[in-house]
Amino acid sequence: MNQMSESGNLTVATMSANCVQEKRPSQPSCNLEVVVNKEDVFRLRMKPLISRCGLLAMLVKEANTVRPKDIEPSKSVLTVELDNFPGGAEAFELAVKFSYNEPDVTITVSNVATLRCVAEFLQMTDEYGKSNLLKKTESFLKQEVFWNWNDSLSVLKTCEPFLAMAEKADIIQRCANALASRASLSPDTLSSPSFSSESHELGTSSGSNSSRSSSQSPITGNWWFHDFSSLSVYLMERVVRALIRNGIDHKNLAKFLLHYVRSAIPAINFGACGVFGSTHVSPGGSGRSSHGEEVAQRNTLRPQREIIEAVSELLSSLQPKSASCRSLFSLLRVAVALNASKICRKKLEKLIGLQLDKATLDNILVPALPRRSSSLYDVDLIIRLAEYFLQDQAEMLSSMESVDSDKRSELEISACEEASSPVRTALLRVGELIDKYLAEVAADSQLKASKFRTLAEVLPDTARSSSDGLYRAVEIFLEAHPNLSITEATGLCKVINLQKLGVEACKRVAQNTKFPASFVLQVVLVHQNQLRSAMDACIPREMHDLRYCRPSKDTYTVGKDGRLNRQSLVVHLECSNFEFMVRQNQELKSNLKKIHSRVSELESTYKRLRLEMGRLFKAKRRSKSASVS
Repeated sequence: MNQMSESGNLTVATMSANCVQEKRPSQPSCNLEVVVNKEDVFRLRMKPLISRCGLLAMLVKEANTVRPKDIEPSKSVLTVELDNFPGGAEAFELAVKFSYNEPDVTITVSNVATLRCVAEFLQMTDEYGKSNLLKKTESFLKQEVFWNWNDSLSVLKTCEPFLAMAEKADIIQRCANALASRASLSPDTLSSPSFSSESHELGTSSGSNSSRSSSQSPITGNWWFHDFSSLSVYLMERVVRALIRNGIDHKNLAKFLLHYVRSAIPAINFGACGVFGSTHVSPGGSGRSSHGEEVAQRNTLRPQREIIEAVSELLSSLQPKSASCRSLFSLLRVAVALNASKICRKKLEKLIGLQLDKATLDNILVPALPRRSSSLYDVDLIIRLAEYFLQDQAEMLSSMESVDSDKRSELEISACEEASSPVRTALLRVGELIDKYLAEVAADSQLKASKFRTLAEVLPDTARSSSDGLYRAVEIFLEAHPNLSITEATGLCKVINLQKLGVEACKRVAQNTKFPASFVLQVVLVHQNQLRSAMDACIPREMHDLRYCRPSKDTYTVGKDGRLNRQSLVVHLECSNFEFMVRQNQELKSNLKKIHSRVSELESTYKRLRLEMGRLFKAKRRSKSASVS
C-alpha cells in the first residue's frame, strides 16, 4: 500500500473485495472507498473526486441519503462499487491521479482510448471542472489520432478490452471512418502533415463527411490488407462497413475478406477436413476423445466459427458475384466443417446459387458432413443451389417483363430480348453441370432413387438441349442399384425427355436390360415417329407412297421371362436408319440425273455456237480475198 501526505497527494490501496467492510483507513481524510469490478479497492479522499467525476458525485449523494443519522460522516468511510469499469484498476488509477491534478498523467496513443472511455463512464465533463478529462481526450483524438493511419489503427486495437464502452464513446466508429477515408491513399502520404486540416472533420464525422459518394470511381488498392487482417473480427467488421460507405470496390473487399479468413483460420488447421483447395471434406477426428478434449475443441473452434459467420454476413452485403464461385465453395466447406449457423450457410449458398453457371464439377462434389447412410455426397446442397439459381433467373426475367409491353418502345423490347439470351445460356450451362453431377453421384449405392429423381427434376426441361447426359446418369444409377423395383425404375425413367434422345442413346436403351420394358417401347415409338417426320420433310411428295420399313409383330412381343425381344428392336432401329439413308440416296440420284441432263443441254448449245462462229470466220475470209483481187 502506497501512502502520501494529505497536501494534494494520493492514497491508493488494493485489497480483496471481501474485506471492504472490515478494513478501514487509518487517516480520516480517506473517507471514500471505491470497489472497481469487484476485485480492487481504492481508499481515497472524497472531495477531489466528486468535484471532477459526475458519477461518483451522484453515487455519494445517494449513499448519504441512506446513511444512518447516528453515524457521523467524518468518522465513517463511504463505500461505492463500480462494475464493468473500462480498463480496470489501472485505468481508474489514472482517472484518480487526473482528479488530484497529478502532473505525471500524460495522454498518449496507447491510453487515450482507455481514458476517453473512463471519462465517459465517470462523467468527467466540463460541468465538473474546466478542461476535464473528457475534453482533453477528445482534443487529443482529433488532433493526434484521426488523421494518422498508424495512430488510428493503434487506438482502434486498444478498444478491444472494452468494446461496448468504446462504442458508446464513438471511438470505434470514428477510427473506422478515418481508416476507411485513408485506404485509397498511398502508404507514404498517410502521415503527411498536409492532412492535418482535415483532422477535425475526420474525428467528428461518423457518416456523410467521411464517406465517399457512390458515383465516384471505385478504389482498388490492397496495401491495407495486412493491417486490417490483424484486427479482431468485431473491429474488422466495423472497418469493412466503413470501407463500403467510402466506395471501396466490392470485388476488392471480397478479396480482403477471403484474405482475412485465410489469415485468421490457416488452412493447416483444417488439413483433416480438406478445405481451401481440396474437393473432399471429412469430419474432423475419427478416434475416441475424452469429454475434456471435446470441450477444448469446441472452445477453439468457436472464435473461428464467429469469423466465418461475420465474413458471410459481410459478403452478403456486397454486390452480387463480388466473390468468385470457387472461393465461396471454399468458405462453405469451412462453415460446414466448423458447424456454423444455418443462417451463415444459407447466405453462402445463396451467393453461390447466383453464379452456379460458373461452377465446375469439382466445386459441387461436396461430401456430406457429417457422414450419412443415405449418400456420400451432399445432394440436398446441390438441390438448394439449383433452386436459388432458378429463383435469381426468374427475378431477372420478371424485372425485364414488369413493364407493360404495349407501353414500351421497340428499342426497349429488343433490349429485353437481347438480355434474355444470357439467361438462356446460363440455364443451359447449369443443366449440363447438373447432368455431369448426376452421372458422378449415380454410382453411389447408398443414394436413394427419390433423391436422385428430385435433383434431376429440379431444373426445367428448357435447361437441357439434349437428354443424352441425363440418360447416361440414369443408366449408371440402374447399374449401381440392381435391386431397384420396377416402379422406382419406371419413375426414374420419367425424368428423361424422349423427344431429346439421340439415335445412339435409343440404341443403348434397346440393348440395356436394366431399363423397364414399357420405357423401351416408348423410346422405340418416339424414335420411329421422329424418323418419319424427318423423312417426310426431306423426301419429295412423289416418293411419299413408298412403303416404310415397318417392324414385325415379333418386335413388340414379350417373352416368357417378361422381357422384350430386344434383338428385334435393335434390328428395327437399324432398319429405320437404313430406310432413311435409302430415301436420301434416291433423292440425290434424282438430283444428279437433273444435273446430267442440264449439262448435256449446255454441251449441245456450246457445239452449236462453235459451228456458227466457224461459218462467220469463213465468210469474212472470202470477202477479204475478193476485195484484194
